[in-house]
Amino acid sequence: MKDRFIQLAMLLAVLASCTVKEDRTACPGCLEVGLDACRSMTEGVHLDCWNQSGRLFSQRVPVGNSGDAAPSFRLPKGEVWYHAYFGVLESSLAGNMLVIAEGSQMSPLYSYKSGSLVLGEDVVHDDVVPCKQFCDLQVLLSDEMLPRCASLMGVVTSSTGLVNMEDFSVGKGSFSVSQPADSLSGMAFRIPRQGFDDLKLSIFESGRLLHEYNLSSWLLEAGYDWQAESLADVTVRLGAEEVSGGVIIGDWHDGGTEETLL
Repeated sequence: MKDRFIQLAMLLAVLASCTVKEDRTACPGCLEVGLDACRSMTEGVHLDCWNQSGRLFSQRVPVGNSGDAAPSFRLPKGEVWYHAYFGVLESSLAGNMLVIAEGSQMSPLYSYKSGSLVLGEDVVHDDVVPCKQFCDLQVLLSDEMLPRCASLMGVVTSSTGLVNMEDFSVGKGSFSVSQPADSLSGMAFRIPRQGFDDLKLSIFESGRLLHEYNLSSWLLEAGYDWQAESLADVTVRLGAEEVSGGVIIGDWHDGGTEETLL
């Protein structure tokens, strides 16, 4: 803490000495972060920035209104990089980890990783391009299930229950969320990026297990990409048996991809 205070004092001293008439070699650089793609996020955007010496800052910034100046940061010259995210309640964070509470849907997390930026004499501008870190999973019931939908409950489980907020990688944890069935829309789940190939859907009728589906293998066969920078949504159409059904990658209302029959 004492060392960080000394570093801050030295940076402030350098800032005070940086005038247009003096040598600006020791002056800090300026990073400007464009947030136009995040204007709908009223809670703001969280930014973390590093250089080779370590973390430079970690803070939440307001997004402002369209046309507002982009937030800027005076930082040491040289290579820096930053990450941005929004859609997560602070109460769901434990240190640098997002913990998905038992029985809860995945947070609607969007993120961005800037890559390497080199600060020099001129202002460096970089726009945040949000990437979707969750999958909206729509489950459509088979014809045989529709008459009994009022007594049906769907439960999605996997061992991906943590997200590292420094690099947005996933970690082991217990993910389990349940949703009642609806005759029109089936069941809707918001699930995290998967890392352990154990995503399952269980259908219960009045508390009794009716069917269990291996969603990991279904999505793999349909070509779903869990490593994509921004995750696609997916629709699963259940068949009459546990080994039959279909997968549509993308919003099924808009057609998505061609359905993969299983």
